[in-house]
Amino acid sequence: MAVHAVAEKLVLEKFGRESEMYGKICFNHGMILLSKSDYPAAEKRYAESRAIREKVLGKEHADYASSLHYLGAIYYLMGNNYDKAEQYYLQAKIIREKTLGKEDIEYAATLNALGNLYHFTWNDKLAEEHYYEAMVIREKKLGKENIIYSGSLNNLGNVYAAMGRYDKAESFYQANISIIEKTKGKHTVWYAGGILNLSGIYLAMKDYDKAELLLLESKNILEDLLHTEHPNYMSCMATLGILYFKTSKYDLSETYLLKAKSIRGKVLG
Repeated sequence: MAVHAVAEKLVLEKFGRESEMYGKICFNHGMILLSKSDYPAAEKRYAESRAIREKVLGKEHADYASSLHYLGAIYYLMGNNYDKAEQYYLQAKIIREKTLGKEDIEYAATLNALGNLYHFTWNDKLAEEHYYEAMVIREKKLGKENIIYSGSLNNLGNVYAAMGRYDKAESFYQANISIIEKTKGKHTVWYAGGILNLSGIYLAMKDYDKAELLLLESKNILEDLLHTEHPNYMSCMATLGILYFKTSKYDLSETYLLKAKSIRGKVLG
């Protein structure tokens, strides 16, 4: 029997189904299922934790807000109900603001999650606002040499890239890469992803030599780390294919686009 199942059995026997401890068990099991990308099962557990926490702790408790936040995450990741994802995130944001304050890391996490949602649904003005506020909090609480803070820089780079504000995107991407190099090192998935994003800016700006250097560096790092079925590697193959198409190297373009297609088929079905 899995550890969480043993814990759940013991908690049910000692505290009952409508207890704070059982709500925590449901929430923690949801986290395990989320890490395994079993979104429908995770949704059920988070919903169960939300219902228990609402009854036992009330609607203005930080734990209740956590259940709402992760329900929002599930609907965002499942991609089938962005309105519901926004609804849960906004509720979590209001409660976390009241209970934890506007300088709390968990509050920043909900802002960042809303930024992700708005960016994905093409509302980049709102995405920029939420990402920026999250970045300010993370800088203050975590410092400028923290991978979570650098994630905010990367997210803002993504937004500015989508807006066509390439100079600003380049600046945020470069700052992100600098932090990754200091905190994680260059021979990592994080670094490969950072330079992959920056290569997209140079591709859009038609600086093909810079784009190619970064793409090949990203490719080599991921291949060396045996991450050839990683989403970043798939993106790298596709972007190289586009780069070589734009520079009239059609044989190379075909080779890389076919690789991207093959990986996408394996990873996504």
